[in-house]
Amino acid sequence: AEADFERVLEAVASLAVHLEARGCPLGLATNGAVAGGIPGILPVAGGPRHLTAILEILARIQMVPEHDLMEMLRRAMDLPWGTGCVHFSHETDGLDGAALAYFSRRKTPAVHIVCRPSASVSETGGSMLCLDEILMEKASS
Repeated sequence: AEADFERVLEAVASLAVHLEARGCPLGLATNGAVAGGIPGILPVAGGPRHLTAILEILARIQMVPEHDLMEMLRRAMDLPWGTGCVHFSHETDGLDGAALAYFSRRKTPAVHIVCRPSASVSETGGSMLCLDEILMEKASS
């Protein structure tokens, strides 16, 4: 499970670097415990310093849930118009549908990328992808 967790974090970091290089504003919300007392939520903003803050949080996230993700989103994540969301998780659970429904109600395009999908992934109408389907394998030397 820990190796899968690290793969998810690597994918999130890679996507953040990719989007920041294209000038896209980014935000981050995690329900995982973050070592060092750093908040697990950053509002949508842009720039290299913001990317550094996102990568710092990702480096400190522990595989232990600490907060209710949906409550965090409702209270602290003010999404500007035109924002899209990529929701990463280790396994499919009740939060998947709740998160996608939350973003749907806000008319925010969202996709859920999960490391260990259940058999119900095909029932989401394309809004959920398996991490293995989107990762590129490292070229062998």
